[in-house]
Order: sequence, then structure tokens, then C-alpha cells
Amino acid sequence: MRVVPAAPLPTRFLLEQNYPNPVAASTSIRLSLPTRTRCNVAVFDVAGKRVATLVNQVLEPGTHAISWDACDDRGKRLLPGVYFYRAVTPAVTQSRKLIVR
Repeated sequence: MRVVPAAPLPTRFLLEQNYPNPVAASTSIRLSLPTRTRCNVAVFDVAGKRVATLVNQVLEPGTHAISWDACDDRGKRLLPGVYFYRAVTPAVTQSRKLIVR
């Protein structure tokens, strides 16, 4: 039997750059949380309008991979262009840019 050590818990909040970027069909966003916390991850257009909510719940500590299909909250494919995704917790807010093609 082979024992695989558990990954250490993150020591700080980190919102990573999505991959792949630009987004063709889908993308993955990694989020690291050092503690259990409420988290909201959403996508916004360049005017600041929220177009998709990806996460809105309490998450356990660790690294989370969020998959997104480049569709809005109604399931409609977003137009090509520049968008931003933002992760918000009670303690930290971070944003990153992504491109939909």
C-alpha cells in the first residue's frame, strides 16, 4: 500500500489566474483558502455588471478548482471580450482579468 501525504493547507488567501486564458469552451479558476469562510466568486463585464455567480457559499480550507463554461447566470454564452472575476470573503477581496473568445 502506498500512502500519499495530504497537501498542506494554504497559509494565505490566493486567487489564481484562470487557465486556459483566453477561454474558448471552459476554464478553471483555482482559489486557496487558509480557513473555513464564506466566499463569493463572480464574473463581471468591463462596465462592472455581474454576469455570472460561480460560488456563493461557505468553503472549507484548502485549494478549490472552480470550472466555468463562459456562460452567464441564465446559461447564455458570453460575447467575446474582456471580463473580470472577483473572489470576496469577509477578510479579502481579489480580482483577475480573463478573456472570452
